[in-house]
Amino acid sequence: MVPHPAWGKPGEALGIGELEPTQIFNGRGEFVADFHADRKNEMIAQRILAVLAATFLVGAVAVATLEPPLLPLGQALLGVDHDLLRTAHDGTVRYLGPWIWDDLAQPVLARPAWLMPASLGLIFAGMAFSFSNRTDARRHRRS
Repeated sequence: MVPHPAWGKPGEALGIGELEPTQIFNGRGEFVADFHADRKNEMIAQRILAVLAATFLVGAVAVATLEPPLLPLGQALLGVDHDLLRTAHDGTVRYLGPWIWDDLAQPVLARPAWLMPASLGLIFAGMAFSFSNRTDARRHRRS
């Protein structure tokens, strides 16, 4: 029997003159406990994704505001560390193949520096939003 915080009585009236003890999840705890645990994990994942989205979007606005708007990502990375692009090029060509550097990395490095964090922020925001809009058939009753 579980005391209910909203009621001053120890049970629920289910019929005429009958008083049934209050039970957690209306006595269906063994069937719905896993559902509630899964929802908790989804809520944690949603919040983590929302924080990542906010961080990347704020970073994109900061880069776009503080740097010239069309500053390429490659030039911005050169300003951080002169050896960074050389090291990334050598590692990519050696371990992944030259086509990844030529066809994927170079076009990304030619784009504005704010575009990469903005893109990641939008992707994380979409993932967080998809967690918040998930519906489960067990949660909705049909009329």
